[in-house]
Amino acid sequence: MGILCTLGNEINPHPDTRKNVKSSVNVVFFISKGVPVKGVTSDNTLCQTYIEESIMALQDQELKRAGLKVTLPRIKILQILESSELHLSAEDIYQQLRDAEEEVGIATVYRVLAQFEGASLVIRHNFDNGPAVYEIDRGDHHDHMVCAVTGKVIEFHDDEIEKLQSKIAEKYGYQLVDHNLVLYVKPISDDN
Repeated sequence: MGILCTLGNEINPHPDTRKNVKSSVNVVFFISKGVPVKGVTSDNTLCQTYIEESIMALQDQELKRAGLKVTLPRIKILQILESSELHLSAEDIYQQLRDAEEEVGIATVYRVLAQFEGASLVIRHNFDNGPAVYEIDRGDHHDHMVCAVTGKVIEFHDDEIEKLQSKIAEKYGYQLVDHNLVLYVKPISDDN
């Protein structure tokens, strides 16, 4: 979604006054889709406000671009998915909403996830014996390893595997158009 970085001791235009302000506090830049937003305050509240507003605007745009009406439950669920490094089940998302004291029911979570999937905002995975899990569709291809012991999902990309899959398809007279590779693994131990 964006890149957040901080720099200290900079002279930057203050966003409210447009004056140059020498500051010993951090300057926060939020860069998303090539648009920098910057702010300088002693407690970073102005920066946080600009960042939150930028994120909300981008999420609104994402939902509208997908043909979905912007609603609070959709925004909240999208925020949870975008901020997570993990693949989340509907129950995981529901629990995070409950922990944040948001009033969104489990049925709404399932309905929104189905809408997001239909709009290609998320990808649903059904890994062996577990609940369906979701991740934001960032447009980049990757494969998965699932730990048979812990259920942890690890994303990876390997050019050799990609080339080999294309070669195999060609060998049988086909062109590879898409694939889904899931490796089920267990930790290597000294016992084996």
